[in-house]
Amino acid sequence: MDERKIRILNAIIHSYLEIPVPVGSRKISKEYNLGVSSATIRNEMSDLEDLGYLNKPHTSAGRVPSDKAYRFFVEEWKGQKRNIALKDKLYIVELLEKAMYSTEELFSQAAKLLNEITKFPAFVLAPSRQDRILKQIELFPISDTFLLVLLVGDQGIVEKNILKLPNKIDEEDLKELKQQLNKNLCGVDFSSFDSLHIQLKGNMVKYSSIITSIVDLAIHLTKKVERIDVYSEGLVSILDLEEYQDLNKAREIFKFMEEPGNIVGAFPKDTALGEIHVIIGSENKDEVMHENSLVTGTYAIDSNRIGQIGVIGPVRMDYPWIIDIVSVVAKNLSKSIQVL
Repeated sequence: MDERKIRILNAIIHSYLEIPVPVGSRKISKEYNLGVSSATIRNEMSDLEDLGYLNKPHTSAGRVPSDKAYRFFVEEWKGQKRNIALKDKLYIVELLEKAMYSTEELFSQAAKLLNEITKFPAFVLAPSRQDRILKQIELFPISDTFLLVLLVGDQGIVEKNILKLPNKIDEEDLKELKQQLNKNLCGVDFSSFDSLHIQLKGNMVKYSSIITSIVDLAIHLTKKVERIDVYSEGLVSILDLEEYQDLNKAREIFKFMEEPGNIVGAFPKDTALGEIHVIIGSENKDEVMHENSLVTGTYAIDSNRIGQIGVIGPVRMDYPWIIDIVSVVAKNLSKSIQVL
C-alpha cells in the first residue's frame, strides 16, 4: 500500500474511533491536512474498499474501517514508543502495590484496575499449578470433634480443610494415622489418587472413614491444581458501549463472558512473557466475539508459570492506548507477585 493510502486509512480510523459514524471524503478533507483534494480522497477510499480495508454500510455514503484495516493499524503501530500517560502509570503502580495481602486479592485488584481505566470488561487468568505430587500431610486436632487437615504439594500448593470426626482420636492414634497417611499418599502422583487403594491393618481399620475423606480431599486438590482461575471485573461495562445498545446483542456477549471456560478458550495459548496479543473481530474463533476485540498481556507468577490478563471491547477501540494499559498492568502485576 502506498503512503497516501496509508495516511487516508489512518485518518479514517482515527475519525471513526472518535465518532462511530461512517466517514466520508469531505470530512477527511476538511479535518485532516493530507494535501490532496476531496475527489482524490474519494478515489483512494474506493481503492481501499476494493482492497478490503473499508466497508460501505448500505444506508450511508461514508465508509467504516474493516477488521483488516484495524489489523493493519495495529501492525503499523507496533514497535513505536509507548504513549501511556504518566499519571495512569503511577496510578497502576500504586494500586497494585497496595493489594499485597494474597495472590487472589492481587489478581482481583488487577482486574478491577483494568476495568476502571479502560472501561471495558477485564479479566485475569491465573493458570494451573505445577504441583504433581503430594509432598506432605499434617493433622491438627481443633477439638474432640474437628480435625484440621493440611495437604502440601511438591511445588508449594497448600490445601486446608476441616473434617468432622465421628469420635475423639487420642494422641497416639492420631500420630499413627498421620504416619500411615504419609506413607500411603505422599510421593503419589495426583493423577493416581482416583485408583488408589490403601490396605488398613489393626487399630487403623476403625479410622477408614477419616482416611477415605482425606483421600477425597487429595482428589479435590488434583482438580484445583489443574484448574485455571478466572478473575473478572466490569462485565456490565459492555452495556455502556454504543455497539451494545441492542439488548439482544448485549445479552449474548454478556452470557459468553460470564462463563469462565469461554474466556479461557478465547485467550491465546502458548504465550511467552511480555507478549501482547490483539485478536480483532472475526479473528476470534467464537462467533459471538466477531464484533469484539480481545487484547491480552502476560505476567509471571513464578519461574515456571505465566498468567494472562486482558480486556474485551468493541472492534472500534483505541488499540495503542489499550495495548499500553494492558502492558503496564501486566508488568507491574509480575513485580507485585514476586514480593508476596
